[in-house]
Amino acid sequence: MTDRPTPLPAPTVDTGAGSARVPSIAVQLWRHRRLLGWLARTNFAMRYRGAAFGLAWAVLVPLVQAGILVVVFSRVGGLHSVEDYALYVIGGTVWWSYFSQSVASGGVAIVAGGEFVDKLWFPRVLLPIVAPLANLVQLVITAVLVVAIAAFRTGLPGWRLLLLVPLAVLLLLLASVIASLGALGHAWYRDVGHAIPVLLTLGFYVTPVIYEPGALGDIGRLLAWNPVGGLLDLGRAAVSATQPIAWRGLGVALGAIAVGWLLVEWAYRRYDHDVADLL
Repeated sequence: MTDRPTPLPAPTVDTGAGSARVPSIAVQLWRHRRLLGWLARTNFAMRYRGAAFGLAWAVLVPLVQAGILVVVFSRVGGLHSVEDYALYVIGGTVWWSYFSQSVASGGVAIVAGGEFVDKLWFPRVLLPIVAPLANLVQLVITAVLVVAIAAFRTGLPGWRLLLLVPLAVLLLLLASVIASLGALGHAWYRDVGHAIPVLLTLGFYVTPVIYEPGALGDIGRLLAWNPVGGLLDLGRAAVSATQPIAWRGLGVALGAIAVGWLLVEWAYRRYDHDVADLL
């Protein structure tokens, strides 16, 4: 009698579900960094596939929007006291566009990737981070254009250009934590997906994109606690030697990122394995 060959064991994925302690989000992201990178590259490639102008659309939209805002609001008195209002608005619009687009896409990423979630286990927190990562290409290109505009209008600010590096990192982190919380909430309650665009529209007006907070008196002092505003000011300071570095706003942004990261840690370690049942 001939012995039958022993079947090979089926491939498995270490989910950490049987472990006594679920790995932290940072550890999970590091373990799955190649998958995250592949998802970001695929997202970027698919977004502009078939478009004749490709990536040019991603650069053109925020610049056109900024141009319209400059033309309209430069004639409205009391909103600003900066020397170069056009550069102020262009900088704010470019950084805000990256943040809002990343949150809008990442905030619905888990539900949008439902078929992928059902077929393969991986940390669900990867999905909402894909959009902020993929949008970094757009951010870098538009940042170069903003620097070119600043050099033409006011001259290069020297060492301050180095502030663009922490700006990109902080925008990525802030957009990622907000998108991650929104995506998990969207998996539980579909109304969150409809609320995100509304909240981003409201966020545009409570963020100093087209105005200086100091020009609004008591309301401006309240809006100074907006963490996105602190990062917009950091971006403006990076391309303009006359724009002061708002250390308080930067501290608010860092605090918001820290609190948001703790919430992401708690929420995904608690509910990650329930997501597939909600889709």
